[in-house]
Amino acid sequence: MIDAISAEHLEYLRSRVKRGQSVGSVANQYGVGYDRLRKWLRLYDMYGPEYFPPTDDSMEPEESNNKELRKLVEDYGITRTQVADLIGASPETVKNWLRSEESANFRKMPSYALELIKIKAEQVFGDRPKAKD
Repeated sequence: MIDAISAEHLEYLRSRVKRGQSVGSVANQYGVGYDRLRKWLRLYDMYGPEYFPPTDDSMEPEESNNKELRKLVEDYGITRTQVADLIGASPETVKNWLRSEESANFRKMPSYALELIKIKAEQVFGDRPKAKD
């Protein structure tokens, strides 16, 4: 199942829906979860393609994204529920991103999610506080 998507791929799926194919049909045909596709389409309509990576190449999850998320959470002093609310993810997903790499439930965080969290956190909480010396 697809769990990350590029702006280019989402635009294609969006065009299928705009041409009259149901969201459920598109989700089944392309291996995307129905609720996930609905959320992506809603985010695309709200924020445009710049909130998704331009191509699938930039969607490779990296462990450094997880480390950066941990730092961001620490700097802002926000909870995983607040992070989840920022991007419409489940708190359990964020919890798995925040876990230690050695944990069985650790999940690598995709680049697009980190970028969206950074953008939304700045909008909601203001500039990122400076790290303490």
